[in-house]
Amino acid sequence: MPVVQFSGLASGIDGQAIADALIEAQRLASVPLQNKVTANEEETSALEEFNTRLLTLNSQVSDFLTLSGGAVEKNARSSNEDSVGAVASSDAASASTTISVLNLARSATVSFDDRFASVDEAIAPGLSGTGAMSITVGTGDNETTVDVDIDNTTTLATLAAAITDALPEQLQASFVNAGTETTPDYALLIQGTESGIEQGTMSVALSANVISEGLFQAQNVIQAENAIVDVSGIGQVVRSKNQINDLIPGISLDLKIANTGPTTISVASDASKTAEKVANMVEAFNSLVTYSNENDRVERVESSNRVTNVFGDLARTRIDDQAINSLRRALSSTVSTVENSSVRTMSDLGITTERDGTLKFDENTFLEAVGKNVAAVEGLLQSYADRIGTTDGTIDQYTRFGGFVDTAKKANTQENATINSRLRRLEDNLERQRESLNLLYSRLESRVSDLNSQGDALNNLLAPPSRS
Repeated sequence: MPVVQFSGLASGIDGQAIADALIEAQRLASVPLQNKVTANEEETSALEEFNTRLLTLNSQVSDFLTLSGGAVEKNARSSNEDSVGAVASSDAASASTTISVLNLARSATVSFDDRFASVDEAIAPGLSGTGAMSITVGTGDNETTVDVDIDNTTTLATLAAAITDALPEQLQASFVNAGTETTPDYALLIQGTESGIEQGTMSVALSANVISEGLFQAQNVIQAENAIVDVSGIGQVVRSKNQINDLIPGISLDLKIANTGPTTISVASDASKTAEKVANMVEAFNSLVTYSNENDRVERVESSNRVTNVFGDLARTRIDDQAINSLRRALSSTVSTVENSSVRTMSDLGITTERDGTLKFDENTFLEAVGKNVAAVEGLLQSYADRIGTTDGTIDQYTRFGGFVDTAKKANTQENATINSRLRRLEDNLERQRESLNLLYSRLESRVSDLNSQGDALNNLLAPPSRS
């Protein structure tokens, strides 16, 4: 009689492996979504770098803005650098001015004849009570008075520190060794930090008990003074400092020595320095274009019988192309408004476009243009800078909060949030399917095990009796 047997299922099927294989097969459907998330993240990162390069270009262009002054750099030359130094800003007028320095500004100093063998010993050990040194700095509305306490424990070191701390922006006290290293003889020196009569004038008064001790009676005062400059054709002008920025518009003067005779300050266009800034602007533009070109590529990759397109990080967006095209249009449409000038366009400044979209700058052509008509050169640079570099200009429209780059990044972020939410739902659903399959195989395994047990029982009942 045939033997009844159920075999294979209980011991031969790996239910967990089958469930995993089925789940992984379904999970493949989410790969395109995961790839999209990665692509969006890479695009966002590339847009951030593109935005940074736009801002770099904007910083290079800012020097040429009308609001920044003249687009063409100026050079100031002093006929006597030992007496007067001069630096010109780009908005300085090309002209010559002759000045004579009659007096230099200086701050006040007060010293005393008192000498001390140590800076750490009491300067008035016999003083009764607490006295004061009153120091007044400035005159009129600018006058300030501070009181510094002195008692029988005050040392030269603590007094100097207390004076400085009392009015640190206007006073600086120190001690000077007027003796030798082996036989020191320290003296107190108080210096004002502000020059000019109104801010720097200084006087020192002492309380009666300090005077009774004979302390700091002999004062040596050198008062603050104003700078006095005679401007040819104008007359004398007075300033409180030797660094003067408001005498000749656009010129910073540094008065060094007085009474050396007339000094002529000449201002002229600095074509070479301007050319350096134009070259920096062109370099920043080219960095932008090169980065865009490198990340806009779509490469065709062939593997066996399969062809795949590999997209650059910016290949799926038009933001970079639109920005660069706008910058190019501004460059090509900028025209000089100076009449009868041979310098008309940006190409006349030596800025031309290469086949790959980058710019080429010819410094010699630029220098010639400045020599021909500096006003036309300045007008062209200012016009281009104002179109792309001002608030609400071309660059700002892309780089500002809520601008085109920011909007594109937010769109990627929002899309990724939606995709990730969908992926989480898919994953949750797959886990539920996995649990159902595991339960199904578990029940199947249990059932098969029961059937095998029943088969064993039937085999035992149907088996022929053994012969003894």
